[in-house]
Amino acid sequence: MEFSAAEKLQISMLCEIFRALEINNSYDPDLIQLAISTNNYWAIGEQYQLRELSNLPTPNKPELVHEILTMYRTLSSTYNQMNEQDKDDIKKALSNNNPEKLLNFPGFDFNHETEYATIAELLKKMGCYAEMNITNNSHMPSIEIYQRMLKVFSTVLKDSNYDYQISKQSFIKILQAKIHPNKR
Repeated sequence: MEFSAAEKLQISMLCEIFRALEINNSYDPDLIQLAISTNNYWAIGEQYQLRELSNLPTPNKPELVHEILTMYRTLSSTYNQMNEQDKDDIKKALSNNNPEKLLNFPGFDFNHETEYATIAELLKKMGCYAEMNITNNSHMPSIEIYQRMLKVFSTVLKDSNYDYQISKQSFIKILQAKIHPNKR
């Protein structure tokens, strides 16, 4: 199901009316307008349990963004549960880079990764990953970096039977994947 230009305009105008009249019910006009204008209908279907929109083929990009954010959430949670000795070991293994800084999600490049940045904005409006700032502008292409990290992260999860407790060594390997292989 695709919306025509006229339907998108009508929905956009309805969203403007919602805002002007300050209607505060279960529908978020900002979320709806952003989803419609960027063809991210999956977000409306997911947020409001609309089967017609949920059953549309979802592009891989929202799934990839979820995977990236889940990885960062898991890394942050794991790090927060570590003792000080493990944290010191990690810092040394990462050439004294501050692990806490590396665990802050850098975001997506607003100039070159706008589709991913829009998905992150929609997820924020939907209340997902509320403990993280997921709408940062990385000011550099980041998808390749995240995919390198995800490759290691996915292997670690698979090897642990999807137990989201990550060992110190695996944690280090995932963060080391942020560094381009030519610069290690």
